[in-house]
Amino acid sequence: VTLNLVAGQPLRGAPLEIAFPTQSLDVVEVSEGAFFKQDDGVTSFTQAVNVESGRIGVGVLRSDATGATGQAPLLTLKLKAKVAGPLELKLTSLKPISLGGPVALGELPVLNLNAK
Repeated sequence: VTLNLVAGQPLRGAPLEIAFPTQSLDVVEVSEGAFFKQDDGVTSFTQAVNVESGRIGVGVLRSDATGATGQAPLLTLKLKAKVAGPLELKLTSLKPISLGGPVALGELPVLNLNAK
């Protein structure tokens, strides 16, 4: 699953949290996308999967004082279904870090999947 980020103003980072159903999914890998690496940006990427609470925490920050704009993948999740059927991934928190004032956010997405 790839989570894309679209930004019209320069962003330096984006801590976020994703909820997943632990009874239905195993998180195999969480990897950084290309959004903050644009224009040869150097980044710091951290991730932690909490199986007990069903949460994935991610932090990504550009090391330089410039920001990234446009549209590109923020991160990719490699998941393994434990059971077949419908399941839901929910972006529960996203706090973009901008170079200037606050960042306006739309509704955080929910992804409905059908595991086979």
